[in-house]
Amino acid sequence: MRTINFTPVFYSEPVLKVRKEVAIFKDSISKYYRSNGLFKAKTLDVSDLILEFFCDEFSRNEISAPYDYKFSVWYMWKLKRMNDLINPKFKENKFDGIVYPGVAMRYKGDNIALIADDLDKKIKFKTAYELLCTEFDFENAIFKYAKIGELESLDTKGNLKWK
Repeated sequence: MRTINFTPVFYSEPVLKVRKEVAIFKDSISKYYRSNGLFKAKTLDVSDLILEFFCDEFSRNEISAPYDYKFSVWYMWKLKRMNDLINPKFKENKFDGIVYPGVAMRYKGDNIALIADDLDKKIKFKTAYELLCTEFDFENAIFKYAKIGELESLDTKGNLKWK
């Protein structure tokens, strides 16, 4: 198996208030880039604003229609497009997906969105379970669950058939 490369999309202000480890990481990366003069300060300032905008989109609490996902979808599309432009000798460095805060658990958990290209060489799908989740404690990211279904088969198009 090969390494799976994720890009984090965590730097929204509400997330940084809850996830101190993310705030520390963001601060240390920013200090590193700025103190080593790897980029102009204005370039980093603009980059921070753009990334913060997309992080805010991935951590939105209120979604009223599928259209509300437009910026998140655009971000993933651009990430995939960027992968297509990477020189083949650096193919191991392509992004396989993103990791972003779980809104349902008030940012205390993480979600992962994968780009389907080449994943079969990096991960192997074993099984899936259908769960019924209840008694959510959103403040502590805890809930109860019961297994109500188990995967019987997976066809070549990725469709799941439940037992």
